[in-house]
Amino acid sequence: MLAAIIVTTAVAVFIALTFVAWRRYLWAAKQEPLAKADTCPYSLTDVFGEHHLANVPHQKGIRWLTEVFSRSAERFPDLPALQIPHTGESLTFAELDARAEDIAAALASFLTGPDQVVAVAMSQDNWQIVASHLGILKAGGTLMFLDTTLPDALITHMLNDAQPVVVLTRGQDKFRDLPTLDVLDLPAGVSRRKPPTWLDDPAQRLATIFYTSGTTGMPRGVECPHAGYVNLALSYADYFDLIPGMDATSLTSSLGYDGSISEMYSAWVSGCAVVMLTKEQIRSGPDLVPVLREAEVTVLFCPPVLLTTLTATPEVDLPYPLCRYIVPAGEAFPSALVEPWTQGPKTNHQHLRAHGGEYGHESPEFASGRAHHDRFTVRQCHLRHPGDRSTESPAPRGSWRTLYRRGPCCAWVPQPAGTNRAEIHYPPAVRPSVPHW
Repeated sequence: MLAAIIVTTAVAVFIALTFVAWRRYLWAAKQEPLAKADTCPYSLTDVFGEHHLANVPHQKGIRWLTEVFSRSAERFPDLPALQIPHTGESLTFAELDARAEDIAAALASFLTGPDQVVAVAMSQDNWQIVASHLGILKAGGTLMFLDTTLPDALITHMLNDAQPVVVLTRGQDKFRDLPTLDVLDLPAGVSRRKPPTWLDDPAQRLATIFYTSGTTGMPRGVECPHAGYVNLALSYADYFDLIPGMDATSLTSSLGYDGSISEMYSAWVSGCAVVMLTKEQIRSGPDLVPVLREAEVTVLFCPPVLLTTLTATPEVDLPYPLCRYIVPAGEAFPSALVEPWTQGPKTNHQHLRAHGGEYGHESPEFASGRAHHDRFTVRQCHLRHPGDRSTESPAPRGSWRTLYRRGPCCAWVPQPAGTNRAEIHYPPAVRPSVPHW
């Protein structure tokens, strides 16, 4: 009897203490100042609801693409932001942010207003090209990356169209007859500057100009404002649920293609590292596997053909959590790859659908845009029903639709009438498990 009384008393005391602790928690929560409200009109609060930005509260309220990196640099200064396996270099968020600030300061005398283009002409095998990307955005410029291996006529066409105010190079004093800045000769350790005054409306101010490949004619530029890319980065934060300092994404796309934005900012928004892979590494087939293992890449962005060359037994050669997310783009995803890349414990493998095309080499959405000389400007994205080219109304939120873009924002404009764009159909096994917007 005494034992029963003691047990009953202990249970009652435990319940009472639990209730008191719960009430104290509620009282403390009311006293705590609320986090900065997510007032960005381009965020996804209405899509993800209470779970929106739950894992990245430091990103709440951002309006500009450059803020994605800057916020994480403030929150995780000592975590790796960029890894370059072929040189063994690794830069923390604080280090890469400081180098971007140096470039932004050097650009100040060239940029005097909104939407002025800064071109970058350097190989993609060093940290300077990524710092240039960030520095241009910090300075309020519009990014344009030049592939210097392209035919001279195409480069001339793009330069004449974009009219850059300056070209950033690496170890090159002069690029044609244009004003040139060699990033290797810039002073280091400059003081942080305030954001440019002309950054007013993220839906209007341009972040980048990407040029199409020109396979159907001369390359055409697509002007992309900040707002869509901010939405894209935030959607990755909600969808991928990456862990700061633990996860890492691969950078396989050229910075001259829009896919590079996804590959970098899906990591940076959560305080994770970007692993830069060179063209030689990407084409090395099975030799890329040890690189991915050593760099501990957990999110692999790649064309599906790359998966066919890596390994026939990914569950053995890339054990979980390596490459736990696979994000294919650029071409149809072969159904034969589904089974080997979803075996074993890789339950989180996400094979997102991709769609190739001239105006969205990765996965174009159908968006409203306007022509501007030889470029298109994407102002607002509407994900339309598959096969529907006429309506401007967006698909209902939460409905199941073909995913033309890895995220609900930032799209390419449709191809001109008469061009061939076939729908791609996939087996149920590769359908994403999230609703599309």
